[in-house]
Amino acid sequence: MTRVLNQDIAQHVGQKVLIKGWLHKKRLLGGMTFIVVRDRSGLAQVLLTGKGEVEKLREHQIGTVLTVEGTVAEDERAPGGAEIHEATLTVEVPVNDESPIEIDKALSHRPENLDTLFDNRVIGLRNLQERTVFQIQSTICQALRTYFDEHGFTEMHTPKLLAEPTEGGAEVFTLDYFGKVATLAQSPQFYKQMMVGVFERVYEIAPVYRAEPSATTRHMTEYTSIDGEMGFISLKDLEQFLGSMRLS
Repeated sequence: MTRVLNQDIAQHVGQKVLIKGWLHKKRLLGGMTFIVVRDRSGLAQVLLTGKGEVEKLREHQIGTVLTVEGTVAEDERAPGGAEIHEATLTVEVPVNDESPIEIDKALSHRPENLDTLFDNRVIGLRNLQERTVFQIQSTICQALRTYFDEHGFTEMHTPKLLAEPTEGGAEVFTLDYFGKVATLAQSPQFYKQMMVGVFERVYEIAPVYRAEPSATTRHMTEYTSIDGEMGFISLKDLEQFLGSMRLS
């Protein structure tokens, strides 16, 4: 049977489907056992009615990898408006240790909780709200690349280990580079200017590093920078480009 993604099960009401994913939540409601399975597309609710199927999960915790086969039933209360009934489970990878983080609830980022979140980051990232940050970042990068590409830019990837700082006014991280002192790049500035003479229009979306300790959201030791460089343009051309108007 071909695997169906969770986001698509509502398209298969009345049909038998197979899904794969991680156990996201277990709950008992009115004597019925429900589990929620997470895959890359989202969540799917599964009703377990057979005692043998419930027993398969008795010792297993959140994060257990599952294959589920069952019949799709329409239910507006379930994620996506449908759930899986008459389910048969296969435990692919069991998880027996209880999770230190409840990933089915919004995670608190209060200062007193940060140590727990950082120590268990690999688990916390599975929370749907946490992973949304990365989905937003991915969408922004895709949109930027499309826009740059439509305007004749060439994407570049510049070195991050440098012999000297690329610009003043910002502290740098230094490290040993085979007996010499190197710095982590604060900016692709020099390389952008160099490559304008090659391609005329270049851009880079990449991390930069600045040794500036700060607790604000605007000063981080490592962040993603969007840098572009253009040749043969006027101020009006730049205004048009930044205003999302296509250049001829």
